[in-house]
Amino acid sequence: WQLVSTKFPEGLFVRAMPQVVNGTKLGEKTIAVVFYAQFLGRTDELMAIMNQNLPELGVKREDCQEMSWLNTTLFWADYPEGTPTSILLDRPSSPGIFFKSKSDYVKKPIPKEGMEKLWKTMLKFNNIVWMQWNPYGGVMDRIPSTATAFPHRKGN
Repeated sequence: WQLVSTKFPEGLFVRAMPQVVNGTKLGEKTIAVVFYAQFLGRTDELMAIMNQNLPELGVKREDCQEMSWLNTTLFWADYPEGTPTSILLDRPSSPGIFFKSKSDYVKKPIPKEGMEKLWKTMLKFNNIVWMQWNPYGGVMDRIPSTATAFPHRKGN
């Protein structure tokens, strides 16, 4: 994923989310990396891209769900499938769940040893730590570092 995610077509975004999950034995914890994606196109086209660039994921047609752009808002907000889009008009009466996060940007792929250290550290925190790895690429690679104040593009 680290080597190909920034080279996908501009209409494809694939997020990797390492997280602590239950292992195969009672009381055992392990790390699973879950992938979430959004593609601006049809499933057949996506399948061809994924099979060519990241066949290790084993993406199947039934893993994909075609939806309108508006419904992707519900998807990314973790609403259950089938939630009416009118829910987006409801304003919460109380504050939502608070959490603290930190962002950092990786310019080179993390080596296997680094990944193993990350996993061990995550396991120490027992389900309260998760990560979102979002690739920057596509159009961001075409913007020179001198063009705008967003420093997380190619060449920086």
